[in-house]
Amino acid sequence: MSPTEDYKPPLVNIGTAQYECFDRMVLDFKGSAAGSIGYRVKYVDKLTTPGTGEIPVDGGAILQISVGPNFDPSTGSQSYPGQHGQPLPGVDITGYQTFKDTRYVDAPEDDALIGVGVRARLPFRVTQRDDRVVIDVAHSWNATS
Repeated sequence: MSPTEDYKPPLVNIGTAQYECFDRMVLDFKGSAAGSIGYRVKYVDKLTTPGTGEIPVDGGAILQISVGPNFDPSTGSQSYPGQHGQPLPGVDITGYQTFKDTRYVDAPEDDALIGVGVRARLPFRVTQRDDRVVIDVAHSWNATS
């Protein structure tokens, strides 16, 4: 396997937005090609890492987003300014209907975890658009959009 086959583009930015039927989080990656971003999104009971244990996240449920890495392979420097256990820098979810809290977590194997506290285990969808991953979490269980 060549080094480029293992390449995962680094996380560089996270933004959010509110819509009529859902709250949206967008994760931007540097220099990705379609299909090359590695990510997992799922509900978890607790946001934890083997080295530091549980990271508190406010809300009725926790959506865990696993991405990687948080460093630029060409320079070795951190690509996203998240601090372990802290809210996502530059992300203000005050007044959002579904999003209640965010946390950044340094995870093993050079991956990063994002914990999103949501009101409840509401339906969500994940789409990849070129160099970004878009996560929409519904405001209700019967949302149509």
